[in-house]
Amino acid sequence: LGFKNSSSFSLSSSSLSCRLLFLIAGTLCDTLLTVEGLSFKAHALILALASKRLKRQLTKQHGPGYCCVIERVSSHTFKQILDYMYSELLEVPKDDLEELLRGAEYLEVESLVEQCQAQLRDPESPTKTDSKVIRHLGVVSMVKEISFFFFF
Repeated sequence: LGFKNSSSFSLSSSSLSCRLLFLIAGTLCDTLLTVEGLSFKAHALILALASKRLKRQLTKQHGPGYCCVIERVSSHTFKQILDYMYSELLEVPKDDLEELLRGAEYLEVESLVEQCQAQLRDPESPTKTDSKVIRHLGVVSMVKEISFFFFF
């Protein structure tokens, strides 16, 4: 973790996978999340693995699809958290960090909570993930270009 250009920092967990391709393409989405009137499509399995709160909400439902209304989290912050769940990478402006931490705590996304707390404790401290973040950024950019070419 580290600040870039003194205005944002990157959060990353252990690895980047093709989950992002499924989200971008909307492939096999089975969950509709509503936040501040905005709808987000997602995969229940990804949500349940990343968020204890969403896992509890989703496992109470029965049927071919799932619906959740998310409260106490802004749509902007939820989009950041959803991006993190899928890509395991997140560019965060400094001004968003505390709201992101509150949203991650509410949704019980432990890995994101830990990274936000670490960044708040010592915003100047570089970590061993910095080199991975740069590599992942290139992959995310490439994935977006591929999905645009094939799916739009």
